[in-house]
Amino acid sequence: MISLGTSALINVLLIGASGNLGSQIEKFLNSLGFKVFRGVKTRNLLQDILVNEFQEILIPNGLRIDLVINASNRYFINASPQEIELMRNSIIGISESIAKTKLECPVVFFSTYLQYVKDAKESWSSYTDLKMKSTEIMRIFSKETFTPVLELVLYDNYGGHRKNKFFDLALDSVFSGKELLATPGESVLNLTYISDIVKSLGAILDVDAPLLQEEGLKTFSIYSKDTYTLKNLVNTIEEISGKTASIKWGALPYRAREVFEFLPTAPIFPDFVQTKSVVEYISAMSKL
Repeated sequence: MISLGTSALINVLLIGASGNLGSQIEKFLNSLGFKVFRGVKTRNLLQDILVNEFQEILIPNGLRIDLVINASNRYFINASPQEIELMRNSIIGISESIAKTKLECPVVFFSTYLQYVKDAKESWSSYTDLKMKSTEIMRIFSKETFTPVLELVLYDNYGGHRKNKFFDLALDSVFSGKELLATPGESVLNLTYISDIVKSLGAILDVDAPLLQEEGLKTFSIYSKDTYTLKNLVNTIEEISGKTASIKWGALPYRAREVFEFLPTAPIFPDFVQTKSVVEYISAMSKL
């Protein structure tokens, strides 16, 4: 339950506010009346706080931060050495900065389900390697400082300002006729509306929230009831819209590792509620 009384969290340090997820979190926090301090590399606003990767975060004297949310992330497919370094800075660098900072408040961060796939003989990618190392940094930080840390494991999501994921590209292909090159289409996505992910944070935005009272790292996953193969997803878009996508299935090879079934990881976050389905989203887009 969200409370804005005297016990409510007031000051939130949000790192990664310019990203797809972070920007939605910032809007949500602002709508509830929380004071959001953006962790940034270059200060543009009075409330911005400088966050330099791998360095201690310098919280202004006299400012009490009640909660840190780390939504910083960067991802490249088949990343080059230069791109791996950029991912390392955004993922490991920010985690190291948090761990080096004397915080007296809980921390929330996000990871990927692929780093928790059981029985994997090798890592999925350089990206998942970095996310795993980030989680370990936060695990050690929480243990050594007795800080409550909440890890939310995410699957695939849609919505927000980022429009370069397969779901977005498939919608664009259906409605614009633009050709889309794709793999054979048997891999699967579990799709969660980004606003549903953000709204689930409402349950922890109070100092009395049980998850923020317990020392150590707690891990939960967020996923929806909507799991589709790429081909089934496109078929659903076509059926609802009455239009046909221009997709060349098999024009692209599968990645070195792909997901062909839903892979459950950590227990689902108890306060997550799915309010929008893929079908409802496609129906709304069809009416635009």
